[in-house]
Amino acid sequence: MNALKVTMFLALIYLGYQSEAQRGSFDPVARVSEEKQNVLENMEDLTEDQQVVIDKIYEDHALKVQELTASTDGPSPEMREKMMKIRKEKNELMKDLLSEAQYQKYEQLIAENGRGPRGK
Repeated sequence: MNALKVTMFLALIYLGYQSEAQRGSFDPVARVSEEKQNVLENMEDLTEDQQVVIDKIYEDHALKVQELTASTDGPSPEMREKMMKIRKEKNELMKDLLSEAQYQKYEQLIAENGRGPRGK
């Protein structure tokens, strides 16, 4: 019985470390890149000009995210607020660039990706 308790205890500790390791590998810039790829791959009706501008919007967005994450010690309410502002700026640029139907598709893609159109 004691061996079973020890084994279960060790399994719980291992799962806790695995969970923590996954959270620690979070890379916001990589997530921005994944989002851009998702948008470019799944929005079939983009013009070449729109694709170039989207690439630039996401490049600038990634730089802002990188600067923000580098200038903070970790997640905080202030960082979350600043991140939402950065996302809102990106979404406004996308709204200006895309047609109404394209923007609806964009919002759907972002929401399906589990990140939602935060800072809308």
